[in-house]
Amino acid sequence: NAQGTLNAGQITATLNGSNVAFTFDPVSGNINIPTVTLNDGMNTIVVNMTNACSSTNVTYQVQYNGCQPPVITITSLANGATVNSSNVSFAASVLNSNGAANIVLLVNGVAASFDFNETNGALTSNILLNEGANTITLNVNGCQTATQTITVNYVIPCQDVVVSLMQPYTNNLTVTESAFAITLNALNVDN
Repeated sequence: NAQGTLNAGQITATLNGSNVAFTFDPVSGNINIPTVTLNDGMNTIVVNMTNACSSTNVTYQVQYNGCQPPVITITSLANGATVNSSNVSFAASVLNSNGAANIVLLVNGVAASFDFNETNGALTSNILLNEGANTITLNVNGCQTATQTITVNYVIPCQDVVVSLMQPYTNNLTVTESAFAITLNALNVDN
């Protein structure tokens, strides 16, 4: 509240050294600085008031932390999951990344390609797993760094043994000779 013989021409307002708009009500003495856009870090707002007999200023120090840290949510695979296919779909939601250039997807320490929708933060990739434990890491470097790592176990699926009778074509029969031969076709039998 500034009263007396002060008028708007005797007031200045600055944000980090640059003039900013303000209003002054000479009846109430109120000086109003509407919303200003702060920079990341420390901001200095100075209001200077001068009349014929004095001069004073009010200085505000405002620390602004505008960083929105990255947020990673892996949506397609759970940590510790076991899968029976070496080629799996990977999906995640990545918020506050500041673009695909700030994202790295690693599968067993090797960079993997991915598609990233900057509008909704959807990240997708088809990744190839090795037999056994596989480490999948998603690194995002926005104004801060975020990392999420999961382990997915790939087990080659066990396939049932499949048998086809070749000779004879039936397995319940009566024969008249003591020499007897059988031919089967067997699939998915380990040697």
